[in-house]
Amino acid sequence: MVLQIRRERAKSEDSGKYSFYQIGYYKSWFDFDTVEIKDRLLLAINPLVNKEFWDQVKEAPDLYVAFWGPTTLWFLISACVNIAAYLANDASNSQYAKVAYAAFAVYGYCLFLPLIWWLCFKFWIEIPLSYADNACLYGYSVLPYLPAAVCPAASTFF
Repeated sequence: MVLQIRRERAKSEDSGKYSFYQIGYYKSWFDFDTVEIKDRLLLAINPLVNKEFWDQVKEAPDLYVAFWGPTTLWFLISACVNIAAYLANDASNSQYAKVAYAAFAVYGYCLFLPLIWWLCFKFWIEIPLSYADNACLYGYSVLPYLPAAVCPAASTFF
């Protein structure tokens, strides 16, 4: 509750000071404690059972996980595909081209799909959801893919 009051005060103080191209404009979307991010990650594991996840996210969406979630997934995919090629004694055939494909797929999913949904929500369906809400939800939605990204490297052992 104290964190919510602090964040609301910070948003009201900074609301008119900055333009969208200044760093201060984005401060409220990245001003989260590690404990709060950890709690949200735990709630995001099964959001259908835990209705508290949407309540926390809609009050104060964060772009922290919307950036670091896809970046971690991209890194894991890239590293595990190359480790799998190395463990399969195919070190001469590095999969560097797949790093770019993975980046395009992951960031396309987490940046452009929320933009498309936001445009649909705003102009067609008229649901009051911001782009930050959509990006936050898509950032948390990559959480189940993180363990699955390790599968290419683990599959070489079986």
